[in-house]
Amino acid sequence: MGLELQPLSEKLRVFAIQLETVAEAARERLETDDQYQQSEWYGLLSNKLLPQLTGEPFLVVSIVGGTNTGKTTIFNHLAGEAIGEANPHAGFTRYPVCLVPTHFAKSASLNAIFPGFLVAALPENRMVQQERLTVSTAQSNPQRFGDADNLLFTTIGNHLPANLLLLDTPDIDSVVTENLHRASMICQASDVLIGVLTDQKYNDAAVKMFFREAARQKKSVIVVFSKLDWPDPEKTWEQWLKTFIAETEVNPLAVFAVPRDSSKEKRQLRELKLEFIPLAGELSKQAMGHGREIEVGRSESNQLVRLLSDLHFSELKLRATRGALESVVLGSSQWLAGFRNKAESLRDLASILENSLNGQRLNWPAAPRPIVIETLWKIWSQERAPLIQRIHWGYGKVGEVLLAPAKWLTSSSAKPASPVEQYRRDEWQVMSLATARLFEEMDRATALVSERAELKEFQHLLKAVLSSAGREKVLKELQESHQQCDLHQEIQELVEKDFHAFLAAQPGLKLTLQVLDQVAAFGRVGVTFASIMLVPGLVDVATQGVMHLTVDAAATAGVAGGADVAARFVSGQSIEQLQRWLLQVDQKFVERRIRWYEAALAKTELGQLNERLGQASQLAHAKPWIDFSQTIASLDELLHRL
Repeated sequence: MGLELQPLSEKLRVFAIQLETVAEAARERLETDDQYQQSEWYGLLSNKLLPQLTGEPFLVVSIVGGTNTGKTTIFNHLAGEAIGEANPHAGFTRYPVCLVPTHFAKSASLNAIFPGFLVAALPENRMVQQERLTVSTAQSNPQRFGDADNLLFTTIGNHLPANLLLLDTPDIDSVVTENLHRASMICQASDVLIGVLTDQKYNDAAVKMFFREAARQKKSVIVVFSKLDWPDPEKTWEQWLKTFIAETEVNPLAVFAVPRDSSKEKRQLRELKLEFIPLAGELSKQAMGHGREIEVGRSESNQLVRLLSDLHFSELKLRATRGALESVVLGSSQWLAGFRNKAESLRDLASILENSLNGQRLNWPAAPRPIVIETLWKIWSQERAPLIQRIHWGYGKVGEVLLAPAKWLTSSSAKPASPVEQYRRDEWQVMSLATARLFEEMDRATALVSERAELKEFQHLLKAVLSSAGREKVLKELQESHQQCDLHQEIQELVEKDFHAFLAAQPGLKLTLQVLDQVAAFGRVGVTFASIMLVPGLVDVATQGVMHLTVDAAATAGVAGGADVAARFVSGQSIEQLQRWLLQVDQKFVERRIRWYEAALAKTELGQLNERLGQASQLAHAKPWIDFSQTIASLDELLHRL
């Protein structure tokens, strides 16, 4: 059997690693907790499948039942010696006790088989005085027992069949939460459960709930009716069994009775001579080895012991493994589907915010044209020949003298905003409107979140950002960053880099502009390169009003090819190319500013939340999630082949 389950063991270890990767991503991006670690399927993975699928197969048999049903007494009888301390007080057994075969401890580690427990050797007197242990031994020796929450005591069972582990467990109907948790972990680790019932416990709600869980996990169950009045001519146990099966869906492997006889009870307990009478449950060949059968109705003290010895280990182990694997496949699939639904809901939420941001892009202001032209003029000045530079420098000085009175007149009035400052105001208006639009969309999204239970973890994040203080903080941080932008420098860098590349790709255009510049210098043409680009509507006026003047001036100046160049200028080809380039500069600058806004917004709490939503919404399409889904599918295929 060990070789049969080797592929499953390897696949489960890959599954466990991938599970932690996906869970970590979910914790970081989906605001989830680790509740899956308290789930039944995860308990079966960690307490049953991972620890028990390596090495030679062994059977884990646990004695379970409610308070004061005689579990420890039956445990001692099956062990063939007094291991546990029987006590009439309810809830006396607090920690499980594991009995192992003589040679088992040499080949296997109980710490690995029961990873949820701290394994400790049974005290030297081989009697577990559970009540006193809680307040004495465990607390007085914390280095040995830790916090004593999940102790599991172990000792050698000299009369156990090879490869069989026998456990006594805490009460499954205990009011102590820790006892229930320990009993549940033992149930998950078990292959066979010996359910000890009485006339009071067969229909107990907590007991039935425990065995419903066991049935769901495909555990094999042997029912023992303890303290039964015998003989029982009316067969009251049959009605008890019928009710128990109907309420739990358990299909018992066998049913035994332990008669109550007050005249013999003390001697039977002392000498371990309780009678185990088979009542029902003809064992199949899959459960019993060697074709053995248990004779119903025959009173014999070792009947149950013989039954455990003759159980077909491999078949029962495989059945429990199938049940655990089925739970893991189904549970992890549902767990992952829940995250997928959450990611899809977050994608809807992120789309609302993204669409709101994109809706503002068409309204973004273009680069301030005066700054663009100023930069172009500086660049073009460097392209001129020295003589042409001096001529245009002279024009500039004359212009300054002529414009001095106008500057003096305007200086006495209110100073208008510079192109950069005006652009800053216009852009901030668009940014503040875009941010306000995002807040409006998030207000709408809040209703979406409140309607979907899978998004409840994000409600507190939304409320914090959408509060008055949250909105003011976002706008303040954005505006402070915006005021620190060197817009003038940004425009200059963009124009300079782009215009050089533009001229390099248009050698004919560069020649045309050089000729026109020379014509303007020597012929004193009233239409200049800068003014044509500054005022797009001037092109038509220029081409109509200076046509003959430009051609004549080109000829007069003696510029080689001047007439042909002037003709191209008059036709508008060169100017149209420049205008198209200017539009491209505007587009690039707007895209650049939008990227700046998005980057600045990303640093605020609003942007961080938006980015987080976007990342979370893509989790279901990330490689670790896809790999984990494929591993679950592979486990499902292995399950159907078992």
